[in-house]
Amino acid sequence: MNVRDIFETMEYGPAPEDAAEAMAWIKSHDAKFGQFIGGAFSKPNKLFPSKNPATGKLIAKVGQATQRDVNSAVKAARAAQKAWAKDAKARARVLYALARLVQTHARLFAVLATLDNGKPLAVAKAAAASHSAISAEAELNSETTHIIPTKAGTATKIRATPNFNIN
Repeated sequence: MNVRDIFETMEYGPAPEDAAEAMAWIKSHDAKFGQFIGGAFSKPNKLFPSKNPATGKLIAKVGQATQRDVNSAVKAARAAQKAWAKDAKARARVLYALARLVQTHARLFAVLATLDNGKPLAVAKAAAASHSAISAEAELNSETTHIIPTKAGTATKIRATPNFNIN
């Protein structure tokens, strides 16, 4: 269907925020999720339901983290931190790439957040689009100034000086 057809019929296409894409992604993971540790999902343990608060429908089943999961996550984080701490510019490149991926998939993340916890879609979209970029820029510059718009239309100015001594 092209633009002319749409204007002639005035039919609506699928909304960009349609839940179908999010539900397909969930289904592609068998609607069961463990913990994401060391770059991979663990086998889910003691599943509990995640339901859409608006409809009460089951979205997925999520594994309760165990002490073993927590220990594995801490061990993986400590192992990764050694290389991560060496080069601020490399960290910035990774964080910018992550920010770009988050922006690319912001609608999917927003719909997932809305389905899972009832967050208003506009709030979920804003949160999904903004989290990673500030951290990446702070890594590149010894001091960075950010102007962040707020709900009321005003702006907040933040000065950040990164601390590279991570223990």
